[in-house]
Amino acid sequence: MQHPGTPAPASTVAGLYVVDVPGLDEALRLAARVPTAAYGTVQVRRVVQFEG
Repeated sequence: MQHPGTPAPASTVAGLYVVDVPGLDEALRLAARVPTAAYGTVQVRRVVQFEG
């Protein structure tokens, strides 16, 4: 239990992959192959590319 006034625990980024794939399904297939997916958390996020 967290005591009042205690800051929330921070997240740690253990690695970062940037891949160019045609869609979410392929991104999820690749994410499932990351070794830490078997026992940890893998997040899949879209990268927004701004033109200008």
